[in-house]
Amino acid sequence: MSRIVTPQKQKPFLKSRAFRISLATALAVVLLGGVLEFTGVTHLFHKKYAATHTVTAGQATKGEPAGGAITSGSTSSGTTPGSSGDTNSTEPGDNKGSVSSGSPGAAPETPSGNFVSNHHPNLSGSPAPSLEQSVCSTTTGATCQITFTKDGVTKSLDSTSTDRGGAAYWTWDVKSLGLAAGSWKVTAIATLNGQTATASDTQTLDVQP
Repeated sequence: MSRIVTPQKQKPFLKSRAFRISLATALAVVLLGGVLEFTGVTHLFHKKYAATHTVTAGQATKGEPAGGAITSGSTSSGTTPGSSGDTNSTEPGDNKGSVSSGSPGAAPETPSGNFVSNHHPNLSGSPAPSLEQSVCSTTTGATCQITFTKDGVTKSLDSTSTDRGGAAYWTWDVKSLGLAAGSWKVTAIATLNGQTATASDTQTLDVQP
């Protein structure tokens, strides 16, 4: 008497042993990768974040002393609240400046920034105010000074060290600085390691009576 063999039903793949093994292996790999990344053994994500997370000059670093956390190098200047008159967007200075040779060490970057917030102030305070705000951006750890020259007379803001974002800030008054009516040439001077870099503003400071 012949024996009838009934075909055996095949288990669905999702319930098969091969699927369970593959799923367990994948979970183990993900878990292991997460542990290695969290403990600092690998830096697949940390490196990408560090490359994009840079600190630049602006309100976030305003006034913070320069420190080792920021490597001296290129910085972008942030804006500061300005007075009425010119717009207060950051405009780089005229890079016709020069870098002078000095003692060994890196020279500062050519200054840039909003050297004066209003190029048409009034000594009388009307219609434009005489109050000014200035920003000089250069290498972190350098010192900045802004000078005003007219007819052989030079006036200057106090030399100020840049903050950790590479910027120096001033709030000052045209009358208090002793600027007479007329057109003044504006120049920013950065000093570091005995070397200087200068840049002139593309506009003159036209002081009105």
